[in-house]
Amino acid sequence: YATAVQGYILEGLLSRDPETYEWSEGLATKWDVSEDKLNFTFTLRQGVKWHDGKPLTIEDVKFSFDAIFDPKYNTAHMKPYFEGIKEAKILGKDKIVFIAKEARYQNFNVIAGLTVLPKHIYKNPKKMKKLNRKLVGTGPYTLSKYQRGKRIVLKKNKKWWGNSVESMKSEYNFNSIVMRFVKEENITIELLKKGKLDYDGLSSEAFVKKTSGKQWGKSVFKVKTENKGPKGYSFIAWNLTKPLFKEKVVRRALAMLINRPLMNEKFNYNLSELVAGPAYPSSYYRLKRLKRKFNRA
Repeated sequence: YATAVQGYILEGLLSRDPETYEWSEGLATKWDVSEDKLNFTFTLRQGVKWHDGKPLTIEDVKFSFDAIFDPKYNTAHMKPYFEGIKEAKILGKDKIVFIAKEARYQNFNVIAGLTVLPKHIYKNPKKMKKLNRKLVGTGPYTLSKYQRGKRIVLKKNKKWWGNSVESMKSEYNFNSIVMRFVKEENITIELLKKGKLDYDGLSSEAFVKKTSGKQWGKSVFKVKTENKGPKGYSFIAWNLTKPLFKEKVVRRALAMLINRPLMNEKFNYNLSELVAGPAYPSSYYRLKRLKRKFNRA
């Protein structure tokens, strides 16, 4: 959920087209990939300002990358994604190049999605605790209010660079966005019915079992959506430091004993897709020779 909030406030070098998922302009307007797939050069957009009015600089981009590998910032959860990138070098006032250790197909995606942070605010790691409730970005919304355990209020950034880009206007057209903290699913559903929430992503159980009654379909609506390229999956991970899980045949046997179709039926009401391997079924990198074999005992 922190990522959802940050997505309205912070921005990356490039942005994703919500329909095609292709990369398009963001804080960078141009990008180039060397023939050996080791150098990725980005040209920064001119005239972009942080929410506090200070201008975005190429130093902010380099700082955002370097901070990931600075132990003072506690970014262990991000390092694995960027471990294939050796360094970032500034080439000019609006140009920077990222140099990879070796050619990997995800290198460009990782760099293009790099979240850019203001160096002038976050350059001192010792002050990070005091800045936990202060989030300054360049994005379409600013953090207006944060009430712990109650709500987060975002206000439209009228000086956002994207306001003059036609494709951006239709995506960020609300003057304010209010996010409420609700721990119980049943309470969330009641708030939806009373009109105190405009939207919530329902669990499979809630969608099937908890959304019936005279109000549904009249004053409150549930919509089943299907993603052509679903992202994210659940899995069971074996702790390989334990003697029991060190043998491949043991791990395979345990995996084959798990009745995934039954789990999908009972817990997700057959609304989830079962996969064979860590790649999404719609991914270009999926090994088509892998067959989905299930234990139906």
